[in-house]
Amino acid sequence: MDKVDQSLARIEGQIRGIRKMLKADKGCLEVVQQVGAARQALGSVGRELLNQEACQCMVKKEEKNKFEKILKQLFK
Repeated sequence: MDKVDQSLARIEGQIRGIRKMLKADKGCLEVVQQVGAARQALGSVGRELLNQEACQCMVKKEEKNKFEKILKQLFK
């Protein structure tokens, strides 16, 4: 979870930066680029969490159904 926590802290900083950009009336393109970067970073965190969950479920066969439900929710 350390990797996920570090990534979330970085994303949190990105979001603070975006808010500052908006308050400073930075150009729309710059702001949108930063929003896109934050979205991509959140996607990476989601994939990492899914990967961790998949690895845990592979070890614990009794949680296979739980993992399948998570996958169905993610890909709705």
